[in-house]
Amino acid sequence: MNVVNQLYKEVDCNREFMDSATQVTVADIEIPFITLINSPIKLSTMTGIPTFQLLEKIIEIYKTEFPDKGKHYLTYKERIIMVFLKLRQDLSFVVLSILFKNVTAESCRMIYSSLIPCLAKILSCSSYWPSKEEIISNMPYCFKKSPNTRVVLDCTEIPIQKPKCLSCRIKLYSNYKSTFTLKFLIGVSPGGLITYISQPYGGRASDR
Repeated sequence: MNVVNQLYKEVDCNREFMDSATQVTVADIEIPFITLINSPIKLSTMTGIPTFQLLEKIIEIYKTEFPDKGKHYLTYKERIIMVFLKLRQDLSFVVLSILFKNVTAESCRMIYSSLIPCLAKILSCSSYWPSKEEIISNMPYCFKKSPNTRVVLDCTEIPIQKPKCLSCRIKLYSNYKSTFTLKFLIGVSPGGLITYISQPYGGRASDR
């Protein structure tokens, strides 16, 4: 019996040691969400940005053109990734506030609203009309029978919140999408490059 009791005591001691060790190792350690985006595939999937080099270049230009004038809880990188994450995944601001700690849903909304015009200015040069020679040199095989094709036109619609203004509701409601939308005319080269983006129209407007 003494031997058995001794074994029980040793087990209890080991259990207490394991419990205390576990409590130490599982302390509250906050890992920034952006550290989980650690490969080009994850970056492209989550944000639509194909490479980290392009992301760093966007951050560099943003820092130069729009330097911070106040205090921010998120870094340049975190704020820019948040915006692209919202655009790519259509996550709510509440979900974004959970992913990016120390900020509220309203703060995420303000960051999004303030960065969109800045990023639009930075990235506007990426949409351009290529020369005839450039289009021909990148002409896909399926367009070989139509060598004079320069652009493929189509309209796309983006869902928006229901407007409070009645006249705006009439202009923005899309019968095709059965919701309120903004419609854009998009021009794409035969090679797949976006070459033209129109001003937004209400969802009621026809493609023509």
